[in-house]
Amino acid sequence: VPASDADPSTIEEAIQATYSDMQDHGILAIVPFAPDSVMAADGASEDSLTNYRNGFAKSIKDAWGIQMGSGTCKLITGKENLSLTLSTDAVKIIRNEMNYNGLLISGSLSDEAISGGSSIGEAAVQAVCAGMNMLYLPSGFAEAYQAVLAAANEGTITDTMLHNAVGRILVAKQAMADENAADQAQAEADAKAAEEAARAQ
Repeated sequence: VPASDADPSTIEEAIQATYSDMQDHGILAIVPFAPDSVMAADGASEDSLTNYRNGFAKSIKDAWGIQMGSGTCKLITGKENLSLTLSTDAVKIIRNEMNYNGLLISGSLSDEAISGGSSIGEAAVQAVCAGMNMLYLPSGFAEAYQAVLAAANEGTITDTMLHNAVGRILVAKQAMADENAADQAQAEADAKAAEEAARAQ
């Protein structure tokens, strides 16, 4: 997380550098949206949040996924104790203001900052309804799965929500497959060229 007084270009460069480095090492990187951490820094102000949002928006164009923070940030969610993962307002900022169309992944649903006094199942349903396309679950998978299934059957999670989430997941998987195929083709071409060069010597 950048210093509270960082300007948007510095934040953009820092996020892109980390993301690109991971991609170069074959790791599919996701970018965490953490305005709560920015606002917790010493000397943070609303200007700090504005700078972070502007820098973040410029850095995520090629990111295949964004993980929403677990914590709270009233200036984003409009509510004192609402986790970013459960906030439709936070999702609107990512989708509408930042024009990001990739995957949105929840924070850890076993994190007390998200679930509060709720169960992991309840948190899972809230996260999907807020706009999360994938759920991050260090624990409690069965409970979350059953809760999401029941909510879908009851109509709390609508067909539109499900189709939207699955569509984004499939697009991301296809993009990954295409990238892997391109890398493999390039590796084979390089190997063939090296072999031909060796024969010519």
